[in-house]
Amino acid sequence: MFKKGDYRGERNMAGQMHGKGSYTYKDGSIYEGNWIEDKRQGRGTFTLPDGSKFEGYYSKNFRSGRGIMNYADGSFFEGDWEMDKKNGWGKFKYANGRVYEVRIFCNYISFSYCDIIDIL
Repeated sequence: MFKKGDYRGERNMAGQMHGKGSYTYKDGSIYEGNWIEDKRQGRGTFTLPDGSKFEGYYSKNFRSGRGIMNYADGSFFEGDWEMDKKNGWGKFKYANGRVYEVRIFCNYISFSYCDIIDIL
């Protein structure tokens, strides 16, 4: 599934990444956490080469459920995710210190359309 990376961890009888493990991608990104049949599944941490890091839950390779994305500039989003998109209740904290609690809705038809619908 993932080309030209390095996996270290548990595998199932079919040789798939399955159980606990870490995968280093060609670009230097690293995922550490749970796998089921070659897919990120359950709790995990994904670190990008710039130092940004997502910690939270995955479903079938996508960020899904609660998680926090810490960006390299010091800002973060903590909240709900669905299919790799921020979706539901969450909190943005920007590098300048401003904090917004928000509810985000994403159009499930295309996911190209997301709106902040409430700011608390």
